Amino acid sequence: MAYETGSATGVNDLIGKLKTFLETNGYTINSFTAIKTGYRLHVQKGDLYINIRSAFNETYVAQNQSSAFWGIALNGSTGYDAGAPGGDLAWHNQPGRPGPTGTSQYGFVSVAGGMTAAIPSYYFFLDTDGFVACIEISTGVFRWIYWGKLTMFGNAGGNALDGFFTGAVIGPYSYLNEPYNPFSNTSGDYGVCFFLYFNVPENTQKWFSAVNALGGYGRTTGLIAYTPFSNSLMANNENYAGYLHNLIRSIPGNLGNLSPLLPCFMGVATPTRDTLLGHFDMVRLTRIAGFTTGQEVSLGGKTWKVLPAISRTDVNGYAVAVKKVA
Repeated sequence: MAYETGSATGVNDLIGKLKTFLETNGYTINSFTAIKTGYRLHVQKGDLYINIRSAFNETYVAQNQSSAFWGIALNGSTGYDAGAPGGDLAWHNQPGRPGPTGTSQYGFVSVAGGMTAAIPSYYFFLDTDGFVACIEISTGVFRWIYWGKLTMFGNAGGNALDGFFTGAVIGPYSYLNEPYNPFSNTSGDYGVCFFLYFNVPENTQKWFSAVNALGGYGRTTGLIAYTPFSNSLMANNENYAGYLHNLIRSIPGNLGNLSPLLPCFMGVATPTRDTLLGHFDMVRLTRIAGFTTGQEVSLGGKTWKVLPAISRTDVNGYAVAVKKVA
């Protein structure tokens, strides 16, 4: 495990600190270069490739994000090509990325927006295959980026990349600086919080999109990934329900500081069935009311740091507990 906390003067300072943290802790840096208002960062850990981009009031970052935003965007891929086509778009057009197949130069990305000023604090967490960043964009308001490999259940998956995912906290198309909850489904075309790789042989596309409905504008992969969170805790429509929806909405605001830490389950809808694939071992999910912001909880010799999914005053009151010490 590795952990770092600090502050940053802005989003471009933050991506530089991220590059240093990853490099120090065993990631290969395939590229780190300035581009327009920000930087593009390509990193690799084994067969996991992550493509990251900072931007400051910049428009058209990727196929499914075409409004101005301030923040960090990312996607995953199955390789890295320094000569990938697309010019300024090549950062997200890497081999095997989510998005249209064929000759299109447009990949799909997830975005953590709203980083318009100095960043009061950030928290980086890293283990063997996983990474989580919690970014305080203003006092008490948070955004997230994350990637990793699921701990798979049973014999689910037979491909080395099955269970590989990347994600962030994204707003819908016209509101890239507004948040959804991390690890949640979203409301359709544009607000894809994360992408999950699962190799179903009959599918040309291997990435599943975390949305509750597939829209018609080509901003999702056309395959649905299932999430632990619902984006709306009080929603009764089953389309909005995550794996933990009913459990989390049933937790009282405070159980005497005994709020349970629930596994971060993820799954997919395959052509023949819905499949619960596994869980992200670095993360547990709960309600923030039972904890102070940044509280550390020790369970079974492991230490978990609890932070608000968006803020303490957000209507859903979700919280994410990230493993700090294994």
